[in-house]
Amino acid sequence: MGRILRFLVGGVICLCLQGLASAALPPCVKVDDCSCKTITDSGEQAINIRRLGSQDEAEAPRFGFKQYNPAEPWEYAYNPCYPWSDGTTNCKDVVVCQRSVYHPDQTFGLGDASANWTDDGTHYYIVHTHTTRTTYIKLRCDASAKTPKFDYYKDQSSEYTFTLTTECACPGTCHSLPPTAPPPTGSMPSTLSIGSILCVVASVLLLVYAVGGVLFMKCVRHAEGMEVVPNIDIWTSLFRNIRDGCVFVFSCGKRSGYGASYTRAVEQDPNNSNTL
Repeated sequence: MGRILRFLVGGVICLCLQGLASAALPPCVKVDDCSCKTITDSGEQAINIRRLGSQDEAEAPRFGFKQYNPAEPWEYAYNPCYPWSDGTTNCKDVVVCQRSVYHPDQTFGLGDASANWTDDGTHYYIVHTHTTRTTYIKLRCDASAKTPKFDYYKDQSSEYTFTLTTECACPGTCHSLPPTAPPPTGSMPSTLSIGSILCVVASVLLLVYAVGGVLFMKCVRHAEGMEVVPNIDIWTSLFRNIRDGCVFVFSCGKRSGYGASYTRAVEQDPNNSNTL
C-alpha cells in the first residue's frame, strides 16, 4: 500500500506540473503564412506580421543584408511574408537569404514564403524552408516595439534561428480577429487542460483518502495524536516520495537499481508497519 501511494503521489504531482507548465503558452493555430490565431482569456486573437514585410519588391527586403556576427563571414536579409530576389540564382523568390561578405554573388536561400507556425512553450516560431535549409523566426512580444527589430541568433548545421521583436508578436495587436462570444451562462467552459483535470481528480482522491484514513485509524485502531494520520511515515518524507515518483514516471519504471534501492529503504524503515 505504501509503495503504491508513493508512486501515486509523486506521479500525479509531476503530471500536474507538466500540464500546468504546458498551459503557460496557448497554442497558436496557423491561419496563413503570416498569421495564426490563439485563444486567450480575452477570446480569440491573432498574431499577424503581414504589415512588417515590404510587398513592393523594389523596397524589399524589410531587413536588409547585415553581418550580425563579426566572427562569421555571412550577411542575412529577411522580408516577412513576401518573397523577393536579390538577383542571384539561389536567392530567388525567398523571404530569407544568406550572402557571403567577401563574395556577394555567393548566396543561399534559407526560406521560401510558405511557412508553418509552432512554439517551444515560451515563444512562437515561424518556420521557413528552402531545399535543405530551415529557418526559425523566433517571435518576441514587446508592446513598446513600434519599430520591429530583427536579430541573428544562431545556426546549427542547416538550421538557422533569428529573433523578431515587435508589437505584432503580441496577440491581438496587429489585425486582430474579432473576439469569440462568451459561453452561455451556466455552461462549463471546455478550456481545462489535461493537467488541470488530473489535479482536480487527484485532489478529490487525496481528500477521500485523508478523511477515510483518519476515521479508520481513530475508530478502528484507536490511534491518538499524530498516529491518526494514515501512513504518517510517508507524509513526513513527502519530498523523497515526490522524487521517487518522478523518477518512476519519467523512466517508465525501467531504471536499473530503482526497485532494489526502494526495497532496501523499506526494509530499513522501522515505521513501515503503519499502513491503512
